[in-house]
Amino acid sequence: MLRKHKESVVTADMKPGKVTFYLPSKFLRTWLNERAAIKGFMLYTIFTALYLAHATLRCDWQFGAQTFDTVESVRKKLGVRAFDTITHIDQLVDFLDIDFDRLTTALAASCKDCEVALTDINGDLKDMDMAQFVCGDFASEVGTMDYPTRDCKTADAEYAERPSALKAPCCLNNTLVQASMSVMVWARFQPEFLEPDFLSPGPLSLADLLAIDNMLREGGPAFDRLPQSKKDLFVQTARHLPPGVKAAGAFLYLSHSVDEGFVVQVIFSRHQRMLGSERRATWRNKVNEPGIVVPLQTFWTHDYRSQHHALTLLKWVFWSWSLLHEILGYYSRNLTLSALAVELLHVYTVFFVFTTVSPVVAELTTAGLTLSQWTMWISINEAAMGLRCFVEGQHMMVGLKIVVLTVKTALYSLGTLISLTFFMSVIIGHIFGQLFGVVDHNLDPWTWGLARCMVQLVVPADLEHSHMVQDQTAALLFYYLCLFMFRLAFGSFVVAVLVAAFNKARGEIDQYEKHKTSCEAGFERRGRSVLVQENALASAKKKFRRFIGIVWYVLTWCDYGTFVPTMERHLLHLSMAKGDESGMRTMFPEHELAEEFGPQTAMHLVNDFAFEKTGTSDAKEDPQDEAFSL
Repeated sequence: MLRKHKESVVTADMKPGKVTFYLPSKFLRTWLNERAAIKGFMLYTIFTALYLAHATLRCDWQFGAQTFDTVESVRKKLGVRAFDTITHIDQLVDFLDIDFDRLTTALAASCKDCEVALTDINGDLKDMDMAQFVCGDFASEVGTMDYPTRDCKTADAEYAERPSALKAPCCLNNTLVQASMSVMVWARFQPEFLEPDFLSPGPLSLADLLAIDNMLREGGPAFDRLPQSKKDLFVQTARHLPPGVKAAGAFLYLSHSVDEGFVVQVIFSRHQRMLGSERRATWRNKVNEPGIVVPLQTFWTHDYRSQHHALTLLKWVFWSWSLLHEILGYYSRNLTLSALAVELLHVYTVFFVFTTVSPVVAELTTAGLTLSQWTMWISINEAAMGLRCFVEGQHMMVGLKIVVLTVKTALYSLGTLISLTFFMSVIIGHIFGQLFGVVDHNLDPWTWGLARCMVQLVVPADLEHSHMVQDQTAALLFYYLCLFMFRLAFGSFVVAVLVAAFNKARGEIDQYEKHKTSCEAGFERRGRSVLVQENALASAKKKFRRFIGIVWYVLTWCDYGTFVPTMERHLLHLSMAKGDESGMRTMFPEHELAEEFGPQTAMHLVNDFAFEKTGTSDAKEDPQDEAFSL
């Protein structure tokens, strides 16, 4: 918004017999503020572009989409059920016991560079080692970002010789994969099964694991011959298994996993360019509908080949540069801690802090998030950073300034209107659920049902055939009610609010631009460049020096022969000492500038902003002579 100031003009007496030039603080501080804002916009925009480029290279979603298509084509060719169509825990058992082996075998033939890993941990790979994997065709160590291909012949031979929860086989040998899953299950539920000499002399073997599964599947007679203590363990474990279960270990693992909501994470790697599938399932109603599950599958992609060190370094250089520029801006604008506190209490400060700190925190830690959640965090950062570039870009283009000011002007009215729309959308969502929820599963009033109503601000909804079949009268009645209320009424109100705000913003900006170039009463702009006739060569040299000065300012914050933030702070201090609290209505004589900043700096400043006192200003202030600032 534009704010108005009304202060008297502060000047110093002219020396008799000599033309004294004056420098208006309004012109100088406005120019310095706008140039600082442009520099801040340039630095932060470059940082945003580098951040976005780095995130895109790291996410590697285009290559991940190719890998996804390859895996899907193999799955469809085999006729393997898609994970998100699974409805029963027995189908989950089949996936781990049968389908996963079929998929990895076929994938090895169809995709020569594809490697597969299976883990029950839903987290970042850099926090895992082989102890967290059921199987893995590539190696993983905690704290590293390197995942080399394993020698599967050696790894499988070592695992077959001595199965252990601290290591994992490759994923092509289904026998070893099932053994690894059993080891992982028994280590969690019945660690006594894994102790040496439990079923046979010596350490745990593949035969022992197979015997344990067979005995649990066959039931009582199979372990009657065991000592009583071991028999009790089998009886206790068998109570958790339904009759006829094929894979005891897989069933127990999946039952516990569905209780927790996370089943397994399948990772496909192609030269360390990875596609991950986080597979979850929950009970629909464990007591009344035993075995029925609700599946959910989400994906992530990541390129672990290179850390892009040069791009990362450049990104943080511009982040540091941008942050330092903002700190110097706060330093130059605020002489006291109370003034700084007033500026920091502005609502924009919250947005500024988020767009400055959140990208750094996201790069330093995943904060216990899964890779899909972390990617969402990065995406939110990018959206916020882009919005900040849009807001700060108003200092580069008047068109952007109008848009930004329009949104600020309309913010309250739009917020009120959107709140009303949200409230009515929830009500309509519940009504639609009551009428058509049985035949339309996309009417949850807090998700799809809410979105269906809100989107009508832009596009009218379709008249659903299932709604017409269920209740034709209700379907037509509420279809036209929503069409009128959301599309015609609320949608038109949004346009009206924006148009009114646009007209008001354009008028204020035009008035501000006009005031910014106006002279104070009793003064006339002169400037050395106006007084001195210059030839073409001298003019070209002057423009070149000005360009070099701008570049030097961007690099060092120095211009006019001095450090600009310190000069601006000192000018504000001098203005306030003259009674000009805003720092925008003081006229500094040339000799005072020379005393405060030196003759060279004074000469450069007066050359750009020189005014001459042409008469005595009226003691009564013109009502139209009001200063505006953004």
